[in-house]
Order: sequence, then structure tokens, then C-alpha cells
Amino acid sequence: MRITTIVSAVLAIALSTTAFAYASLSGPSGGTNLPDANVPVVDTGQVAADFLLVSNHNSMIVRGIYGVATNLEVGVAGYFGTESGGADNNAIGVNAKYQLTNLGLQSSDKVAVGINYQDANGSFHDTSIYIVGTRQFTEMEAEKPALSASVGLNYNSAPGSTSLRPYVTADARYNSGLNINAELQLSGSDYESNPMYALTARYPINTNWN
Repeated sequence: MRITTIVSAVLAIALSTTAFAYASLSGPSGGTNLPDANVPVVDTGQVAADFLLVSNHNSMIVRGIYGVATNLEVGVAGYFGTESGGADNNAIGVNAKYQLTNLGLQSSDKVAVGINYQDANGSFHDTSIYIVGTRQFTEMEAEKPALSASVGLNYNSAPGSTSLRPYVTADARYNSGLNINAELQLSGSDYESNPMYALTARYPINTNWN
């Protein structure tokens, strides 16, 4: 499902609060649209819902991720058009991400590979294969956030077009649960040729609300 340039503030309705594993709008754990190299702990996950307003259509997006094994997550996402005739934009997506091990990296560095498949009413499908590295620069403290950044390469394949697009993200996660994320994906050769950027603030529904 095509997501155009977005500058949004998204409230994620998170049913669990696994650190560094929020579900992105596209499904895999990561920022607003783009995955990072983190995965949920085994037998934990996230479920989230967002109402997305874009220039050409509005959508409700519901998605979830789950840690099924060490370093492995799977997920599913549903995209539902909410305006008149929006059913034409309805789509379902499935994804998987594996965090690579034995790379001799520092404990603060992670590398993952993943795949994300989306299908819109059988009339349109999109496959994304990516590799991404994430580094955490600071640990979370009472008054200071955990700061991290990711660099990735995203290969998209859709009917009639393919594209290879690099991207970068920056992330700040606070002890209260507040997460602030910024991301930029550069233009590709054909598919979704325009750059995409997003800035998001989100807060989990957890015991801090009490």
C-alpha cells in the first residue's frame, strides 16, 4: 500500500510495552514507516492502531508483531480505507524480520534482514526486502532518553517497477514510554520515486497512565 510523504503525530495504542519493538505503519517493528534492526523478546509483542490522514485517502491501520523465537519476529497488518469508496484501498500485509547473530559487533549494534508483503484486494501487491543496522548510543536513564539511529537499504518490487532505496532513522525513547522518531527514505529509480520523511511522537497506554 503506497504511503506518500507524511509528517504526522501518531498515538500508538500499545497493548504491551516491549522496549525497542513498536510496530511501524508498514508492519515490522521500527519507526513510523521504516523498520529498524530490533525485534521483540520471545513471546512478547505489540498491537497498535492508527488513523492516518494523507492527501489522497484516509485509512485505519491495525497491525501487530510478535517474537516467535530468539531474534525472530513475525507480524500482520490490515489497512482499511475510511472514506467513501475507500474499500478499493483495503490491504493486508504480512512480515518477518530476523536479527543476525555472530557478526562480532558491539552489544549496542544490531543488524537485521526482513521481508514485508502487502496485497490490496488481489489487485495490487508489493514486496519489500530490506537490510538494516541499528546502533544505540545512550542507555535510558530517569531523565535521559535512550538514543539510537538506523541505516537501511530497502528493495521494493511492485507490478511493473522495482526500486532500491536507502534510508536513515533516529529514535529517542524515554523512561515514561514516550517515543520520538524521525526518518528519511531517499528517492528511488522508479517505484515511489519521491523521498519520504516522517516525524512521530507516540506514548504507550501502560501503568504510567495511572
